[in-house]
Amino acid sequence: MIRGTLALRDRFKEAAQTLVGCERLIVTGSGVDEITARELALKIEEGLHKPVTPLGLEKVLHGHLPAADRTTGIVVIRIDPTSAPQRDKRAADVRAAVAELDMPAVTIDGLPAGHPLLAGAIALQLLTYELVLAAGTNPDLIRREEAAYKAAASAAAT
Repeated sequence: MIRGTLALRDRFKEAAQTLVGCERLIVTGSGVDEITARELALKIEEGLHKPVTPLGLEKVLHGHLPAADRTTGIVVIRIDPTSAPQRDKRAADVRAAVAELDMPAVTIDGLPAGHPLLAGAIALQLLTYELVLAAGTNPDLIRREEAAYKAAASAAAT
């Protein structure tokens, strides 16, 4: 499963090119995929330095789209096989809605079979890595090379 997911790197590189110019991102999934969405949001904010909102599929469809437009990208995660027919229907609904708003969108799916959290972890790392390369940021520094962020980390004792 690990090798199989790593072999999909070109898909994540293409996804990064779709999303890198967005001002903000939404990351969405359901079930175990919602956990992966929250972790992906954290990784992208650390690495890309752009705001990311993790949401469940239902939450995207019930109230959050009015704050989104063509400058908002979305990542739809569909890895967890649990309740796949219902999840896939709602994911399709999200994709249709964001297409009407001309939002850049990518879907993470079609990963090799195995544990969805592990497959998702590898996929989110690949997507984050490709986003960082496309944006030219340094995720290791977490912006602490900038005085204000270094002071903020110090003030928070982190």
